[in-house]
Amino acid sequence: MNVSPGDRGSVKVDGSAPPSYPATYEFKVIRQVTIEAVPASGYEFDHWSGCVTGSINPISVKVDSTKGLTAHFSPRSSPEPMGSIGDYLWEARGRGGIQDANGPGTF
Repeated sequence: MNVSPGDRGSVKVDGSAPPSYPATYEFKVIRQVTIEAVPASGYEFDHWSGCVTGSINPISVKVDSTKGLTAHFSPRSSPEPMGSIGDYLWEARGRGGIQDANGPGTF
């Protein structure tokens, strides 16, 4: 089985990524393998081409003959989150920015 991520990401076969691409895996017996496309920063997985088509990720492939597979990535349609803000708000009735015992809170 030959695996290639194109560019902009990597591909893991049964949990491990090869040191370089394109990568060739040889199996002595027929077996199922799990293949996962891992996008690089700023990209997202788009679709598979070759012996498998579609956009399910990860996928399971039955290796019963010579197969070739390419993962395609595209630029992220929305920016990656930089962080988050907590999830509890309150009214600082004393205007000091501190939650007073009588300051109501909401989730």
